[in-house]
Amino acid sequence: RDEIVNYISEKTGLSIKTIVLGHIQRGGAPSLSDRILAAKFGNRAVDCLQKGDPSCVIGIRDNKIIEVDFEEVFNVKKQFDEDLYETARILGL
Repeated sequence: RDEIVNYISEKTGLSIKTIVLGHIQRGGAPSLSDRILAAKFGNRAVDCLQKGDPSCVIGIRDNKIIEVDFEEVFNVKKQFDEDLYETARILGL
């Protein structure tokens, strides 16, 4: 893990920190879908770094993994989803 952090830090000039998900994860062990999604996200993040683009954010849009620039992420106007809020409220989330 430290080797990867050092490598990325050297290549990008950024301060890199690791997080052990076990310390912040709630809800039990990751499912197979969680593991596959994490692998796909990680693969796409490495693709960004290999292209020399350390400022991309990996996400999902229309069930496809996408790369988005930080600027776009922070400048997008967020819309409040009332249906989702109501569902979460009913479920006590």
